[in-house]
Formats: sequence, structure tokens, C-alpha cells
Amino acid sequence: MDFDGVLLDLLAAGYGVRFQARGKSMAPSIRDGEAVTVVPVKPEAVRRWDVILYSTVFGAAAHRVVGGGHGAPFQVRGDASGSEPETVEASRLLGTVVSVERNGRRVPFGTPGARLRHAILRLGNAAAEAVRPLVFSQPVAR
Repeated sequence: MDFDGVLLDLLAAGYGVRFQARGKSMAPSIRDGEAVTVVPVKPEAVRRWDVILYSTVFGAAAHRVVGGGHGAPFQVRGDASGSEPETVEASRLLGTVVSVERNGRRVPFGTPGARLRHAILRLGNAAAEAVRPLVFSQPVAR
């Protein structure tokens, strides 16, 4: 049995799992190589801005919920991605990310404080993108 099969079996049996994340699509929230903890979750318990683990044709993926839910398919996107959200049916939901281990410390996800931290990061990124054309398109005064 491959990694995704073991992951699916453990989560379906009600166990939480901890594994090393690979990829950069969720940076800076989840960095390549960090340990991620995922627990089973029912689709109706998923809220906007949660990070969910779901199955894809390439294996399991973790991305942030940016829309949908409440009976509709989830809309998810990586934090580092500027692309359009991906549609994820509830049947593909494997679990929700509850924490990441960074520099030997556990960083919680899904709490009000974690949602606030993410919102601040999003606003900071949006502000940086908004001023980038102004900063780099203006001639330097001499």
C-alpha cells in the first residue's frame, strides 16, 4: 500500500496523522519539509479559511478553503498561488490541518488566532501587490 492509501485508511478510521509536507503552494503558512498534523473532519464542520487535505489524481493535497461548503463543493487554493480556486467535492475531503511544526514549535491552524494571523498575512500580501506597480514604475527623483 502506498502513502496515500495508508493516509486515507488512517483518517477514515478516525486517526490523526502527522507527515512531512512537500511543495511550496501553501507557503508561508506551510513550508516545504515541515511536519503537518491532519485530523478527520466532516464536510459540514469545514469553515472558510480552514486548510483541508483532499485527494487528487496526483495524491493528497492541502490547500485553503476560500469558498463553497454548506452542501456545495469547496473552493480551495494554495496560499502562494494566484491561480483560480480548484473545486473539491466533499467526497474527496480527507481531513483538516490542525497544526504545523516550525522550528521545533507547534503552530496551530483553525483557531481564531490562526485565522487572524492568516488574514493579516493576506492583507499584507495584498497591500504589497497594490503598491508594487507604484514603487517600481515611478522614476527615481534625482
